[in-house]
Amino acid sequence: MKKYLLPLCFAFTFICMQNANSQHIGIHVGANSSNMAFNLKNPDVPNDTSFSLQSNLGLRVGATYTHQFKFPLLLESGIYFSQRSRKQDLSDNGFTFIDNISMNLIEIPLHVGYQYKNEDFLINVKGGILTGFVLNGHRHGESNTPIPGSTPNTWDDPLKFGGDNQWKSTTLSYDFGVGLGYKKWLLNLNYNKSLGTIYNNTRNPDSKSTTKWSVFNITLGYTLF
Repeated sequence: MKKYLLPLCFAFTFICMQNANSQHIGIHVGANSSNMAFNLKNPDVPNDTSFSLQSNLGLRVGATYTHQFKFPLLLESGIYFSQRSRKQDLSDNGFTFIDNISMNLIEIPLHVGYQYKNEDFLINVKGGILTGFVLNGHRHGESNTPIPGSTPNTWDDPLKFGGDNQWKSTTLSYDFGVGLGYKKWLLNLNYNKSLGTIYNNTRNPDSKSTTKWSVFNITLGYTLF
């Protein structure tokens, strides 16, 4: 199903472009708060286990292309560079375990929304899909035991993508948000979460457990024209 989704989205975009009343290009700079959400399913345990780790802040910067129709409907796409990361810290009573995972992505959103606008102000509500293409990733951390004389362990390694028991190089998320504008300035608040797991668990192909990104974004944009 996913392999047909992007072609359908681009076809829909082309059709909508033929009916656009106005078109705008803007640049956006902001930040995100990202986390990984886990849902562990074990056939020997009756209840699923769901949990999230600690969120981290990252950069988000990009450009958008918006089609405003004669009626209050908009179609929006664009391209963003985004930093996502999460942190796990289990340090307590002399024991240290800190693990960080970070990824850099190119994100392409496709939104359909409703927009109200008067002379200077606008507000819009939009939703759609967000495709993420991973550029690279990194994992680093440290651990030790409270045993005197023990040697701390550290790790600092690049992540691997696309293969068996590796992170997926492409992600698909649902994405929705609101925008508040004044003249050429626009404040965007968005939330997105992965539609499927972002890790290829080929050691246990029958597993229904999932790992997903959960991301809040806030950006300030300026309409160039």
